[in-house]
Amino acid sequence: MCFTIPLKVIKIGAGFAVVEGNKKIKIEKLMHLKIGDFLQVNGGLAVGKLSIREGLRIRKIINDIYKN
Repeated sequence: MCFTIPLKVIKIGAGFAVVEGNKKIKIEKLMHLKIGDFLQVNGGLAVGKLSIREGLRIRKIINDIYKN
């Protein structure tokens, strides 16, 4: 089972995106991204794209788990 973390895209390049924390993430060429989108990231690789709403929802769940 993999655990992915939703991270917000802040910059897009050829074959990569820079996300929060200034981390460079590999992306698929077919992935249509825009600044502000959320990516599901595991091991420096984008494994999926989330809507902004879904990214924020998952982030809140993760934060709530770690607060308790």
